[in-house]
Amino acid sequence: GRSPGGEPDGAVEIGTASLVANSPVLTNTALFDQEVNVGEQLRIRGNVYDVVRNSVEVQAISVSRIAGQADDYFYQIEVTIDGVTETTACLMFDASSVDVEQA
Repeated sequence: GRSPGGEPDGAVEIGTASLVANSPVLTNTALFDQEVNVGEQLRIRGNVYDVVRNSVEVQAISVSRIAGQADDYFYQIEVTIDGVTETTACLMFDASSVDVEQA
């Protein structure tokens, strides 16, 4: 049997891209509204490649305080992407990445 994408091995076409020999970069991508995530695999001309990077940007935030300052709710993070602004709840100085995601 074939998959809904028509491939006998269950592969699904998610789009097209251009590549240059010996380069790890895909260009001119048209991915049919699909996101390619780190850790996934792509099959190009029968060869399977692991995705180790994508164009998703990761931001690092560093927060510091004066010595002796007690831990408390110190700050919020505000981000604007494509004209849409989101603001976290107040965060503790030593907030973990999970705390930030849930805020």
